[in-house]
Amino acid sequence: MEIGSAQSRRGDALLYRGRLYPLRRAVKLPQTRSRERPAIQVALAEWSLIREKGKQYLCVSDQFEGIGRSGSFQKARFGYLLETWRHGTLYFFDGLVD
Repeated sequence: MEIGSAQSRRGDALLYRGRLYPLRRAVKLPQTRSRERPAIQVALAEWSLIREKGKQYLCVSDQFEGIGRSGSFQKARFGYLLETWRHGTLYFFDGLVD
């Protein structure tokens, strides 16, 4: 199974099972503050497969350049949530994690 991210002149994308999901097309979830869709730092991001109510999602969570910074700034995170069934929807979210 292929899982990762890809980069091109057109922008970054999430890779899942040979299909590319452009980050710029991710649907913003309510209460998300960021306008931009940040690139995924593959080596630093947290990756997980989640099952909820019979559906499966790929969740990728990362920090806003928080490595090396101190204090509450490290709690600011963003993520992408991909519904993995067929041509699933890619969602984007951000916020503080305690």
